[in-house]
Amino acid sequence: MKSWRSPSILFLLKITIAILAFVVIFFGLRKISFNVEVLSQLPPHLKDAQGLARLHKNFGVQQGLIITVKKRHGELEEEVPRGLAEFLQSRQDLTASVTWRNSLEDPEAIAELVAHSWINSNPAKFDAFIETLEPGNSEEKIATALEDLASGMLGEETFLTGYDPLGLGQRLTEAAGETGDGFGGDFAAPEGNFRLIKVQPAHAELMSYKQTIEWLDTMKRLSQNWLEQNTFFKDYRLGYTGEPAFVAEISQSMERDMTLSSIFTGVLVGALFWLFFRRLRPMLLLVALLALVLLLTISTGAFLSGSLTIMGVGFVAIVIGLTIDYGAVLLEGNPELDRSESPAEIRKRLGPPILWAAFTTAVVFLSLRLSNFPGIVQFGTMVAIGVTFGSLIMILLFAPVAAKASARKRINDSIPFPPPLREKRAVVLALAIFIAASGIFLVRGLPSFDPVFRPFQLKKSGAVDAMRGLQSAFEGGGKWSTYILWHPSEDRAGFPTHLEKTRSLLQEKQEAGEIDAFQLVDTFLPDVTNQEINLAKLDRLVGFRDRLAGELNESFAEEPIRFFQMCFDHWETLRNTDQGDLPVLPEAGGGARNLVDQTSSLQNGEINLMARVQHTEQFPSKTHPVHLGNATSGFGPASWGPLSEALQNEAKSDLRRMTIPVLIVLAAALLLIFRNVRDILLCLSSLILGFTLLAGILSLFSIHVNA
Repeated sequence: MKSWRSPSILFLLKITIAILAFVVIFFGLRKISFNVEVLSQLPPHLKDAQGLARLHKNFGVQQGLIITVKKRHGELEEEVPRGLAEFLQSRQDLTASVTWRNSLEDPEAIAELVAHSWINSNPAKFDAFIETLEPGNSEEKIATALEDLASGMLGEETFLTGYDPLGLGQRLTEAAGETGDGFGGDFAAPEGNFRLIKVQPAHAELMSYKQTIEWLDTMKRLSQNWLEQNTFFKDYRLGYTGEPAFVAEISQSMERDMTLSSIFTGVLVGALFWLFFRRLRPMLLLVALLALVLLLTISTGAFLSGSLTIMGVGFVAIVIGLTIDYGAVLLEGNPELDRSESPAEIRKRLGPPILWAAFTTAVVFLSLRLSNFPGIVQFGTMVAIGVTFGSLIMILLFAPVAAKASARKRINDSIPFPPPLREKRAVVLALAIFIAASGIFLVRGLPSFDPVFRPFQLKKSGAVDAMRGLQSAFEGGGKWSTYILWHPSEDRAGFPTHLEKTRSLLQEKQEAGEIDAFQLVDTFLPDVTNQEINLAKLDRLVGFRDRLAGELNESFAEEPIRFFQMCFDHWETLRNTDQGDLPVLPEAGGGARNLVDQTSSLQNGEINLMARVQHTEQFPSKTHPVHLGNATSGFGPASWGPLSEALQNEAKSDLRRMTIPVLIVLAAALLLIFRNVRDILLCLSSLILGFTLLAGILSLFSIHVNA
């Protein structure tokens, strides 16, 4: 009867590692998500990123899908964007709102904006407005309007008087005058052959990137089918851009690239392994272990951080190259041995050097956590995790197969790898490489940096093409730059002061010739304090309705009376607002709400106000943006131009700041490993030589490096 033997420590260690690996992979893959938000990859302290981050976070309209409608020949018929927009709006399971024209082109939206602009106004101004509608005053106002119309003078003011003789839209007219022709956003290009449709997903805040991909595919299919069913519109082309389009394209590309690169790398590694070692079983096991290392790395990264950035995932294939090196060392660690080694002997002899090599690599990559760029931080962490897993898995699981394969190889007398160069030849070759690289630098110069920041730019991107077409169609408005003013919503008393400081700064810049003009309007920003006071006055205002309607009926036709009735309908609704529902906003999904969402925001604990600034040619927006305040209460650009310039400077500063600490950490790790100055200098010299060779190749083939 055989006596029971307790399992060895190594066996228990393998079982423990297998269980831990299963747990990490199971929970990590369940939690995995791709972070394709560009702004999350940026240094959070950059002033030029703060406004842009708030634009994407707080202005819902800016995050929607933009469908571009272009006619190749001739002028675009209005029924095309209108019909497509109405069709998409009918799919309430997919869309929350669909906008195809400026809100000020919609009379109903104008009336709702008028009503809300007054309840948000200064109470003294609202009192003065109500006073103009008192008996006697309203009659005088109507008489004046009739005189202006009878004068025969044509102009914008006369047109507005005929449409709104009581001056109900006074606040709206003032706001439109301050914001110019860009008020409410441009939807139609000046040439008349291009128009935008903005679509808000029904459940944008709940959609994962996979659901975003499905939603976008559905929108494309429905829109294209609608266009094809209307044969009259065959000359039209649709494009898709905006945040959902970019999220779908980038996440799809990340998944595809990660899958294809992993498969391709695994196949290539297997082929090379077979070419050099001619062993099928070790090759298959090695490929399986590489897949395990990748799964563990990605799962652990997702488990620790919650989401993977494009940079963190994009370079995870580096782990495959490093892990295969550890396997090759185990297989060819000492080809001159004249006897077979057991797995334990191989681990004892080759385990320490592999672990020290993995330790050095992990330490260097962990040094990338000093970077200010979150993507680079995750990249360094992922590679450090990967080489740690790779070294341990190779030593524990590949060593037995390596022992058998090495024994069989020596028995079969396979062709060994060429021996390393002798010292003198190595020195000569190193000098030759250094001289050749120096010659390239003298003739071609040092490698150049690409001065243009292109976050997540894909080789082929429909979203990028549509965005370029959009920018080209609206190039006339390119002089205006978008800015955001922000302030804590809890400190509403301090907001007017901050607003005036910003206005004063912009006026100073304008007087100094640094900017040509600016638009900073808070007309539609919900003001709880003003609303509380003004809503109590609506009973008095609505009480004038029947009398004012009778006065208008005596002198005006249907259109101004209809506008009057729509304004008072909204005031009737607003006067029943409960104080607990403040601040009150226009109805969600309507044209008025779309305009409010484009100009102001009161959410996420902040007041945000959209602004536009027109820079001069001498002080362009890219290099001379306007800043005020800090991350808590400030004013800054919300466009990629200034951010691109700031990122270039930040990247170069990041590189200079990290170089010395990384070299120090590397030298310390090498000192711990070699404990010999000569070996350390030799290792560092090899690194410098490799860097010089790489720089020479980049310069020779004119390959630009993104800073």
